[in-house]
Amino acid sequence: NDQGQSAGARAQALNSLAYICVMSNDIAGFEAAYQQASRFQPQLMIFLRNLGAARLKYNDFSGAVGVLNRALDGEPNNLDALLNLGVAATKLGDYDTAHSAFARGHRLSPLNPGLLYNYGLLMLKSGLQQASTAQLSD
Repeated sequence: NDQGQSAGARAQALNSLAYICVMSNDIAGFEAAYQQASRFQPQLMIFLRNLGAARLKYNDFSGAVGVLNRALDGEPNNLDALLNLGVAATKLGDYDTAHSAFARGHRLSPLNPGLLYNYGLLMLKSGLQQASTAQLSD
């Protein structure tokens, strides 16, 4: 069991390193640390959440959606993953997925300012899209 604890500690340390790399815009460092960490504990949801957040930060919106959906498979009520999924889906124009993610997050934390802000942006963008589509069909 010491090996399991040791692997867990190494995975957590590498996850922390990956997070620092993301914050300092070191993509190569992030990818290397994440790859090493995922070998120790491939299903640890914090890795998936951090990878999704990193992909979002670097405008890989479709990559973020895929990773965050995997994270939410393991932790369906994780507010950070739901918020980031909603933002990435909004950036892709996938308003149904974004609405679903934000609505789930809103049920968990109805007064979360980041969620309310991004949910509002989604409503504005999807409303503008509907209005412009209706105008084009006239």
